[in-house]
Amino acid sequence: MNTNDPELNAQFVKRYNLSQRPLKRKYTLCIIGVIVFYAIWDAYYLGLYHPLLWEICFTRIAITLPFLILLYVATLKENWCQRLDRWVLIVDISIGFSLLINIYQYAQIHYQASANAMFLFLVVTYLAPGFFWQQKLFAATLFSALFILQMIDLQYGMLYIQNTAIYLVLFNVLCGLNSYAFDQKVRAHFYQTQYLRDIAGTDKLTGLSNRYQFEERLDDLLSQSRDTQVGLALAFVDIDWFKQYNDEYGHIRGDGCLVSVAKTLNTIIEHESDMVIRFGGEEFIIVRTQMNLNDTENWAGSICQCIEDLKLPHEASPFEVVTVSAGVAWYNPATFPRRGILMQSADQALYDAKHHGRNRFALTTVV
Repeated sequence: MNTNDPELNAQFVKRYNLSQRPLKRKYTLCIIGVIVFYAIWDAYYLGLYHPLLWEICFTRIAITLPFLILLYVATLKENWCQRLDRWVLIVDISIGFSLLINIYQYAQIHYQASANAMFLFLVVTYLAPGFFWQQKLFAATLFSALFILQMIDLQYGMLYIQNTAIYLVLFNVLCGLNSYAFDQKVRAHFYQTQYLRDIAGTDKLTGLSNRYQFEERLDDLLSQSRDTQVGLALAFVDIDWFKQYNDEYGHIRGDGCLVSVAKTLNTIIEHESDMVIRFGGEEFIIVRTQMNLNDTENWAGSICQCIEDLKLPHEASPFEVVTVSAGVAWYNPATFPRRGILMQSADQALYDAKHHGRNRFALTTVV
């Protein structure tokens, strides 16, 4: 397996983000809890009626809370959560800026914040779940440098600044290496799992997805259709008189016929999420996403035509060439039909196509 494959890396990022949703919700609530804790600490240190208290709290809430809310909402939306790592990075950056501004605000009363505040921010950055080592190192390095510049601007002692800079560099190097090692371990586990999934989910003869992968992905595709409110088409395709083809030409030629049909069916899908599946024997399933009813009707006719155009000889067929029958069901997401009804509808449509002479399609709408 090529671990440098951009498509594979994109799958990793997507699946990792999806798996991190519950943890990121907890992370969001924890950060809100930390903001409340520091508001209480500020009130204790400054006094409840100190004018600077409300300025500090307002700054902290105004900069961080909107992004925390957006992060929480993103974990609930399928199309937002595929890049949740970026949302976490944005939240982390907002926390960093609010910290630097708070340090300037405290300087108004001649209070010099210690480097402990920045180290606490770095610990949160490196331990935060759901974003990657490059993003963590970027945020940590950025705010470490800004903090050093801030200390110079606020005229901290030069020896203190030098020591803090050394500790910050060492801390970022060690934590960056640890974060990198952890990311590599997570990626290696994903690639190994994906490799096993590919083996288990691929038909060896045709190279198509098999029934196992179809069962695994169909619910996701139906959920995507409901989220986008765009229809989906599912077609059951069966090679006509295939048993007679094997009897006439032998099983080796029969395997070659299956491969040719599989390759041709693969040419009539468009989107990355579309699927062609060898369901078993001479049976195939095609799933087309982002399809309205008119598109589905036009596309259904191409299923039979593209196979007939191959002109594979079939003496045992009344058409004298290999043909297929197709049962096509269009899924209307507005009505939320169950997966089982969709499958039954396509299967019944296939039966109707065969009953009316084969080498044709039958279309039904699932409502």
